This record gives sequence, C-alpha cells and structure tokens, in this order.
Amino acid sequence: MIQKLWVRNFCNLKESVFHVKNQQSFFIFGDNNQGKTSFLQAFFVICRGEAFAHYTLDNLIKFGENEA
Repeated sequence: MIQKLWVRNFCNLKESVFHVKNQQSFFIFGDNNQGKTSFLQAFFVICRGEAFAHYTLDNLIKFGENEA
C-alpha cells in the first residue's frame, strides 16, 4: 500500500509530499487550483504507468520545467 507520495514539477504541483495513513478510504478537499486533481493524476500514473483521459505523460510536467 502506498503510504507516501512525493511529486516534483507534476501538473501544478511544484514539490509536494502527501502522507496517506493506513486507511481504506480518505478524503481530498481544498480550494480551487490547490492540486487535488494533480494528486489524483500522480497517484494514477504511479499505479498504472500511464496518464488518464486525454493527457500524455509529457503534458503532466509543470509548465516551464524539463522533468517531473
């Protein structure tokens, strides 16, 4: 089970660490444009190895950065 997710230059996330406790479910909430969807996209990429919907992995790198 994933307990910590560290992302850098992923979508609108500069550098963030998310800690997930050993629970069957958790809630993601916050104001608009704070990274909720970016967190879910990062989690999806880690689990599936590919981007979801109409995104490509190149589109998920933060604008102006070379890598994520």
